[in-house]
Amino acid sequence: MGDRKKVTEEYFEGIQEKLFESAFLEMVAVFERIVFIKLDNAVGEAEKALTRNYGRSCPFHSSIRRFVRSPSDVNNLRGIRDIMYGKSNIPLVARLTEIINYRNRLAHGKRFGQETTLTLEETLSVLDEILEIIDGDAG
Repeated sequence: MGDRKKVTEEYFEGIQEKLFESAFLEMVAVFERIVFIKLDNAVGEAEKALTRNYGRSCPFHSSIRRFVRSPSDVNNLRGIRDIMYGKSNIPLVARLTEIINYRNRLAHGKRFGQETTLTLEETLSVLDEILEIIDGDAG
């Protein structure tokens, strides 16, 4: 009878783990979609500002638009993180890095990387804070 209880507990723990992973991946995927839409808009605005404000007499005038990254130059969350923070060591960056690494672990069949220590609520909080920073509402 003890074996049945153990098997049942393991079964439901497995289901709970799959639910966590699925919710985590969905949350990060939605975040990525939002961020890359905002990136496209930001690049467009940056190019317009350069065109409007960078005069013909300035150095590199004919090639200044290439100084702005295009959305195709940034194709993942690590690229977004690096644009926003570089090699910064602030706690928010560490948590975002943990999210990115765990997302990559799940996306690649758990062949590498580490499990996350973040709960779904903490993950959502980090992603929300990043969106606020992107929108200019914080930091």
